[in-house]
Amino acid sequence: PCTLLSVVMMAAAELLVVVCALIGLCAADGVKDDLAALCDIKNYNAPQSWAKVEHSPCEGNWSSTCQYALPGVQCEDGFATHLILANESMTGIFPESLSNMAHMKYVNFYNNQLKGTIPESLGNLNNLYWLDFAYNQLFGTIPASFEQLAPEYV
Repeated sequence: PCTLLSVVMMAAAELLVVVCALIGLCAADGVKDDLAALCDIKNYNAPQSWAKVEHSPCEGNWSSTCQYALPGVQCEDGFATHLILANESMTGIFPESLSNMAHMKYVNFYNNQLKGTIPESLGNLNNLYWLDFAYNQLFGTIPASFEQLAPEYV
């Protein structure tokens, strides 16, 4: 039997969903950006430890970046902040979408087989303090956009 309290609770929950969607807190663009980048990493760089994960970031039904555990991904407040994917036999080039992970603080892609240049847009990651791409097959110079960053290790 429906009580007045249960009807009020359901209405309040529906109102919260509407308000949340209107101001962009529930399905924040940052979560979508994180998931798109993680999906690109899975599809184009293929970290070994992600080969048998039960839930893919490409499924599109995650409510937060860390709803399901992905090896090497650490989160704070529902956003990916650390990518520790060293020694993962990753191949391919750096996905440009990595530059959209606004909360990213730490990226370690040490000792993989990544090729190409480091995207200029990675300099947009204002929270970044650690970046390790050593022992990959990269060429070119460090992008000028990195001058605005103050990472402890580049």
